Amino acid sequence: MSAQPDQVKRVEANGEVGLVVFCDELTYREALLPGIGAWIDQHVGREFPQVAVLIGGVRDPDDAGTRAQALVNAREVIGFAFVASEPRVGALINRLVTTPWVLGWHAGGSVVQPTPPVDWVQDGVALLEAHPRIGHVTLRCDSPHGQTATPLDSVGTVGDYVLDWGFSQEVFLARTADLAWVGGGFAPATLARWGRATPFEVQVECAQRSRGQARATLTTVACRSPRRDPVPAQPPVDGRRPVSFLTAAVAAVANAAAHHAPCWLGARFAEFGALPTPTANGMPERDRHGIRSLSEDAPSAPVTISLLHATYHREGGPLAVRDAWLARADRPETVEYVVALDDDDLVAVAQTVGCVRAVSRRTRSVSAVRNWNAAAGVSSGSILVVIADDLLPREGWDTGLREVVGALDPERDDFAIKVSDSDGRPDLLLRHPIVSRGYYRKFGLFSWAFTGVYCDDDLTRRAVWRSVILDGRRVRVDHEHPPTEDLPALSVSQRKVNGSEEYRVGYQRFCARWPKPLQRTQVRAIGPGRPVTSDQLRRHRMTFRALGALDMVAWAGQGVWRRVRDRARARQP
Repeated sequence: MSAQPDQVKRVEANGEVGLVVFCDELTYREALLPGIGAWIDQHVGREFPQVAVLIGGVRDPDDAGTRAQALVNAREVIGFAFVASEPRVGALINRLVTTPWVLGWHAGGSVVQPTPPVDWVQDGVALLEAHPRIGHVTLRCDSPHGQTATPLDSVGTVGDYVLDWGFSQEVFLARTADLAWVGGGFAPATLARWGRATPFEVQVECAQRSRGQARATLTTVACRSPRRDPVPAQPPVDGRRPVSFLTAAVAAVANAAAHHAPCWLGARFAEFGALPTPTANGMPERDRHGIRSLSEDAPSAPVTISLLHATYHREGGPLAVRDAWLARADRPETVEYVVALDDDDLVAVAQTVGCVRAVSRRTRSVSAVRNWNAAAGVSSGSILVVIADDLLPREGWDTGLREVVGALDPERDDFAIKVSDSDGRPDLLLRHPIVSRGYYRKFGLFSWAFTGVYCDDDLTRRAVWRSVILDGRRVRVDHEHPPTEDLPALSVSQRKVNGSEEYRVGYQRFCARWPKPLQRTQVRAIGPGRPVTSDQLRRHRMTFRALGALDMVAWAGQGVWRRVRDRARARQP
């Protein structure tokens, strides 16, 4: 017995988030009882304007259907369906629930709230609204058999959320409309989950990976579930559960391939290049009180510059850094100062009232990359300059940048600029990157995959392979950074961002996103000289990519030659 979704009398939604309860043989008797609303509030901690039920893996469908129909008649749920009768569960959910957001929850679980509790559902909706590249939000799983993202396994971090690839129907918050197309798309990495996940979980993961969407796991709220093995809908034969040998064989082969292949081609097929920072919409807090707006459209106006200052509990506050940059600029009226900070930095919050700023909620992870991205999201200049608490310019730095830009249009042309800092290294690594507005619109600033260290290595590789670098090393800045081994001399921010765990996680993510052949290519830049036009910029970009491909061929050839030589030496008596 089952109510068809299209025949269910719906109630008008008075909220944005609907709930879909998954139940099976072990849970449907407890879940499908009168007063389900109070039971849901006890386990999930929230009321929902629409509740639907999906039933799967039950031995007595008539009993389960009768219980569910009684809830429909009492208007406690808006509809129910049996999962086994519909191969595309995502489309089924889309027909049952009319709210723009849907929370999927397995009836065997419960939410473990921290103290004080947080409204993680609304926070998750805000995250999904701000970041379309996140497919769904889930919670940390306390079950010993549940799959929980960890910093080492993840590909990025947004506040207290860890980003990775995967899907579990234990608990998930997603866009209802997105579930309509679940079942399409293909990602080779999901072959490793055959036989270990439900068809719906594989379908969602395939769809999200093929679209480059990640899973965001909230680490501060847990979902507790026993994660019991589902009971088969049909009784076992001769005491044994029927097994598909083809499925088991495919799962075994896919598992072996996924664990032995490079991580960028195996378990995380879509990881490389999948999480660029988009142009920011809906950042945490935007505060523009009393700040003039810069004219970007006037053709005779000079290039405007935005200083993106990510500050962290700087002694004396961040405004001393602002004053130094503006005082040493030839045209300070064309320079916009944007500061990004955590809400627990009370000195900086009080000092920067009236500034263009982005104030974010404090998280346990390093917040440097998050705050730089937030500052970029509220900036308005044509050139974006990343600065920190320990970075100071020299006289005339803004004029030097405009000379490097030359005839290029930073609003339209995408490029990055390499400046010279005080560490004396001659390489072209963008330790303090400067990018054009055109670059930011295409590629964002820093990737979510990093919180601090290795974000500059990642940005440099993206500029090499997708854009172009201008050599502006005649513009010098002073990086007042003590040696990392001198712990007493390091500030709170420097000690936090240079921790050993940060380096380990950052390097792992960098290698996952940029395989060795791409790392071994030489970083090239357009040297100083006559001004470069937009057409010449495109030709340089194509030339540098071709040279990069030759670098990879040469690197592979050298590796083959070394192996042949070593084997020849080993054969000699």
